[in-house]
Amino acid sequence: MTVQASFKANTHYIEPKTNFAPPSSSSLLGIIKKYFLTGEITQVVADHQDNIKEGKVRLSTLIKIVDILNHAYIEGIQFNHNTLLCRPSTKSCSAKSLDFLAYSFEKIVEYGNHLNMNLLDQFKKSIRNWKQQNKDRLGVFRARQTAFNTVEITNPKIDHSKQKIAGLSSFHGFKISGSTKEYNLKNELPSEKDLVSLPKGFYFLRCINPTNKRRKLEYFGHSMAWIKVSNQHGFFYDTNSGCDELNSRKAQVHRIQKAFSDCNQKWNTYLGRIYKLESNTKTPYTLGEKRTINKIHSRL
Repeated sequence: MTVQASFKANTHYIEPKTNFAPPSSSSLLGIIKKYFLTGEITQVVADHQDNIKEGKVRLSTLIKIVDILNHAYIEGIQFNHNTLLCRPSTKSCSAKSLDFLAYSFEKIVEYGNHLNMNLLDQFKKSIRNWKQQNKDRLGVFRARQTAFNTVEITNPKIDHSKQKIAGLSSFHGFKISGSTKEYNLKNELPSEKDLVSLPKGFYFLRCINPTNKRRKLEYFGHSMAWIKVSNQHGFFYDTNSGCDELNSRKAQVHRIQKAFSDCNQKWNTYLGRIYKLESNTKTPYTLGEKRTINKIHSRL
């Protein structure tokens, strides 16, 4: 059993050497003052009184992540600094799922771009290490998710759902190489035939509750990750349940169908889709010092 990883070991981000200005909104003046005096950003709670709470997320970090996302230049979307005024994310499903896939990519590159039975135990140990390391990284994932949530649609005529995921995944140097159709989970789940026909590789699963709000077109969503080693073996990650090793074709089909069904029943996120991720060999940056994905992750 072998899965070919298209992630190249020499993939880098180039961190632009630009100055990151705080959002221009006048309502941020007090926060900006605190930021420059202490280096810390207060987390803005979006209630009617515009109350603010002390937080551990740096404004400079949030703006830097938004800037990195915008430098990928994904058609039809943008990440809006000014919407950082919205409530900081208390969830981090997209941030953690993408980090899980990025970490897995990196490990499989270390294994020579394949994952066979002899390497499975080593890979599973690496996943346990990833989980252990993340116990103290809640602030990192909340910062990324808050930045991810600033995504807006600039051209609703394009495949906006796909482009939004392309934008989020660009943070890790990913591109979307394919996707399934969009399933209406109220009456249809991905079939066994659909899942078996997908090639081996790395997948980002997304369920959403759509809205007609012009710049979002999504009220709420949930993200998960799937590594398909073969039709008989795979790994599935959900922030709510952790990482499951799936040892049969039936187990993989059942787990993915159950995940989509649960999303629909629990949160009414009834539009589901699966995206195949590969590395994007074209870096979005042309300025600054090259940094590996690991260093980017440790800093952001």
